[in-house]
This record gives sequence, C-alpha cells and structure tokens, in this order.
Amino acid sequence: MLKAKGQGNVLVAACKQCHGTHNVVAVKSTDAKQRGAHLIEICGACHTKVKDTFVASEHGKALAGAITGAPDCITCHRNPISKISAGIDTAQFKLAQEKVCLSCHLDDPNVRARTSQTAGFIASYDASVHGFAIAHGNGKAANCVDCHGSHEMNKGTNPSSRVNKQNITQTCGKCHAAIAAAFQSSIHGVALQKGVTEAPTCTNCHGEHNILKHTDPKSPVAAGNVSLQVCSPCHSSVKLSQKYGFTSDRYQSFADSYHGLAGSMVRWKLQIARVVMVFTILNRRPIQLRVSVKTIWRRHVESVILEQMKILQKDLYILSQKQDKTIFSIL
Repeated sequence: MLKAKGQGNVLVAACKQCHGTHNVVAVKSTDAKQRGAHLIEICGACHTKVKDTFVASEHGKALAGAITGAPDCITCHRNPISKISAGIDTAQFKLAQEKVCLSCHLDDPNVRARTSQTAGFIASYDASVHGFAIAHGNGKAANCVDCHGSHEMNKGTNPSSRVNKQNITQTCGKCHAAIAAAFQSSIHGVALQKGVTEAPTCTNCHGEHNILKHTDPKSPVAAGNVSLQVCSPCHSSVKLSQKYGFTSDRYQSFADSYHGLAGSMVRWKLQIARVVMVFTILNRRPIQLRVSVKTIWRRHVESVILEQMKILQKDLYILSQKQDKTIFSIL
C-alpha cells in the first residue's frame, strides 16, 4: 500500500479521508462504504477522471451490477501495479500486472464462466512472442494492459475498446509504428478504414494471445503457412469473392505455381509422381524419367509439367491413343 501524501501539513489521503471519523464502520459490515461500488465513490472523490473512466468500462458496469467476481479499486491496487518508479524492473512490473489480470480471468471460476475465451486461449499468452519476451526481461514487450487498457478496459465488440477491430491497428502501432503505417495504406487497411468488416486486421493474420515470430514454423505467418492458413480462408471464400468481386481460386492458382510449389518440396514431388503414374497407367508399362527429380527442381521446369498435367486431365483418351510421351522430352 502506498504511503499517504499531502500538501504541507495536510494529508490528502489518510485514514479519515477513506474511513471517515466518528462514523467509522467495519469494512466487513454490509453498511461499509469501502466495498464494491461504494468504494468507487470514495476513491473517485480524489481520482475523478479515473473514476469516470472506470464506471464506463466493462469492469465498472459489472461492479455496478453486483456481478460476482467484478473487480473494484482495491482488487487491483492492493498490488504495486499502477506506477513504475525508479529502480523498478519494467519487465517484472509488467509480469505483476499480468498476474493480477490472470488472478480473475484464469483463476476465478466465476469470471471464467462468464467469458467466452477458454483457459487455454488466455494462458497461451505466456508462450507467445510477447509473453516470452517479458519473461526474459524485455520490458518493452506488450502485456495485458498495453493491449486491453486498465481503467478503460472494454470488450472487443465495444467501438471504444482498444481491441475492437477498427482500433487494433492503432493498438499494435504503438509498438509497431512503421508496420502499422504500411498496413494502413494497403488494400486491406484502406478497406478496413472504409468500414469493411471482413477486411483483415493485425490479429486476423498474426493471432491474438498466441502471437509467434514469423520465423517460428508454428506461426500462421511463417513462410510455409501464410498462403494456406492466412490468405486462403478469405481468398478461397466463395461468399467473399461474390460480395467483393475477386476470383476464389487465387490460393489454388498460387499453390500450383512455381512459388507455391517451392514452399512444399514434398507436394511438388507428388505432382511429378502423378504425371508418371498417369503415363504408366495409359501405357501399361513404367516410364522412367531421364533425369532425377532433384535435377528437374534445379532447372525450374515444374511449371511446364503442371501445364502438361492440365492437358492430361482434359484429354486422357487422346494421349492414350497417341502414346504421347513428349512431356518427357523436355526433361
């Protein structure tokens, strides 16, 4: 608990300012003003702006509604989490803030029963790039308060929330300013600013609590995952393509291209195997490639093979009659 301070010989926040004088009542009493929503009024007598912000927040509304588990001022501020002073380690300070948030959102069954997020989703922050950085001493990494706010915390569906879809770019941009600026001028950023709710923002691609480095193979934006896990869900959507006038086969066309195949050598080898299999079936005898798959890869001729595969699929009968093996003459 912070020491009482004042001006001159007058204390601004001493015992009587909160508990009263001759009318002191035990805090355990139902008549005590130092409990629940009444406490907000006592603290708000000095902290007016903070009180007004808190009352309008999701926590403040829950407290006013006497919902079990709703936090009041003391719930959070009994811990030294409100102001960092000289000599305090920033990373440890942020870890302390996280611990307070998790004491309700992860450890209190009354709170968890009313929230849509699972315990696994909430706890996944610790393994994220942000959680890992703070745990290893990087005080600049984002924690709960950096993204969700403190007294002004609101659900993501609230337009004023820091994590509302329309505000995510500004929230992330506090740390990632250059990337946020580039995104704002992109086709996705411009669409989002125009109110297109289907347009992606930072969290649609990178995730939320479980954000990982782009070099992590488990990250959705890792080179081997981004086309299938991030781009495909929207750009393969018939519903979105019809609504916004783009073709829904863009992911598939990329997946079949040189660059798409380069992202998955195994898949590329399977494409070669399909060609060999088709000719083997049609000719009733195996056909040997004149060079190895590895050599073909170096020569970058898979685009030609894919083109021939499309021909095979369209006209297998003609190929079977002509016993056409010209596809292999280029290898």
